[in-house]
Amino acid sequence: LYALNESSGKLLWKAELGVGWSSFSVAGGRVFVPVQGLNEEGQGGTGKYPCCTFRGSLVALDANTGAQLWKTYTVPAPGEPGSETWPAGGDHYKRGGATIWMTGNYDPETNLTFWGTGNGGPWMGDQRPGDNLYTASTVAIDAATGQIKGHQQYNPNESWDWDEVSPPILVDYRRDGRTIKGLI
Repeated sequence: LYALNESSGKLLWKAELGVGWSSFSVAGGRVFVPVQGLNEEGQGGTGKYPCCTFRGSLVALDANTGAQLWKTYTVPAPGEPGSETWPAGGDHYKRGGATIWMTGNYDPETNLTFWGTGNGGPWMGDQRPGDNLYTASTVAIDAATGQIKGHQQYNPNESWDWDEVSPPILVDYRRDGRTIKGLI
């Protein structure tokens, strides 16, 4: 990722992010980059980077320097919250999918950033029994620390390719005389 001065085009900083990322967002002094580790060419396992064989993640960089502040994986490793929803004793966390396809959203009042995740890997759920958090979910991540603060999983085990493919939309709505923060 290259950061350029908008007036002069001069390189301000660059950051090596690894294989496969699709978009980025800038908010709260951070650049958020979902690192996928795959590309469309790899769908079906025929390309260099087969679909869903990587562990999805979100990286936060300092917007002024490009230094990595944190990296949060969307498939929990053994012992991390949600790991009990994956097969025990396996290495699914290394290749479990849950990549982030679309740009997220940021709420400055709560300092949370929201991201939709894709299907699990391998694609067919019978090969990875369990609910498989945080596949096919929207995750709320603390922008300062990278800690997952909450999630909504739409389709546990996700064998249907019903990824979350739309950027989350933040809304405030009125109900019973009070304002409630919402997410669509």
